[in-house]
Amino acid sequence: MKELKKLVVVLLVAAFFIGMFIVCDRFADDVKEEYASGINPSLIGKGSNENDSSQPVAPSMLSVEKMITDMVSEGYTANITIAAAGDILCQYTQLDMAYDSENGSFDFSDSFKYVKDVFLSADYSIATLKTTFAGAGKGYTDDLAGYCSIDGYLNSPEVLALNMASAGISLVNTATNHALDSGLDGVRSTIRFLDDAGIEHVGTANASGVSLEKTIDIEGISVSFAGAANGLNTTLADEDAFCINLLDNYDDKKVRAFCSEITALKNSSEIVIAMLNFGEIITDLSDANLHQLAQKVADAG
Repeated sequence: MKELKKLVVVLLVAAFFIGMFIVCDRFADDVKEEYASGINPSLIGKGSNENDSSQPVAPSMLSVEKMITDMVSEGYTANITIAAAGDILCQYTQLDMAYDSENGSFDFSDSFKYVKDVFLSADYSIATLKTTFAGAGKGYTDDLAGYCSIDGYLNSPEVLALNMASAGISLVNTATNHALDSGLDGVRSTIRFLDDAGIEHVGTANASGVSLEKTIDIEGISVSFAGAANGLNTTLADEDAFCINLLDNYDDKKVRAFCSEITALKNSSEIVIAMLNFGEIITDLSDANLHQLAQKVADAG
């Protein structure tokens, strides 16, 4: 009796799998017939009729392996649009304009209203952040709600990060001469507020060992971003060197190290965008150092 029960179980299991195979095979034929007309005939069945790609392809001729092979041989192209803004910072006039004295709050939305559509219509939008988010009363301050715009040291209201994100900015370079305007704590705080706003960042780090670069998949294209500053408004202690990609006034060793980073990124991604903060302010001239550095970075990838 036990042997008979085992035989019955085996037969039932076999019948189940045979039935499933028949059902799946029938649905597979239906799917091939339904989607065959939607597949570009030029990408499949070429070997059977090279001279007439307009003829419909029978479902029986469909081959996933052949279709993929032919699509790769055709070559794949994709187009992306990256919008790039320049320096975002808050001088006293911007702080004053955005300040609501009645409730003691800031709103910088109006500063982006004429470019917001440009950022949002692009596949990805980037900018350079030349200020810190260290909190009210931190670092050098003035009398405007405890934020700073004096003597070249900048510390802006944290809501600016949210306003930037709402305007469509997805990534910023934080390696600028202003990066340490509020000290190392300001670097960490700036990164924290950018993270909270959902904005990616390159060029600075909040701890040793954290990458200063970022690779983003933009519509199927691997794009790497690297940021660097040529100088700072303040001195950087040796033990804090991890926090910023600093070229230290075109120092040859540091430039070569940065170029090596660019090359490494180029070997692992399709496009590399270097975001450099260099040159002099209040001038319409560029010097040989700028041209040489730009050429070295371009040669590196």
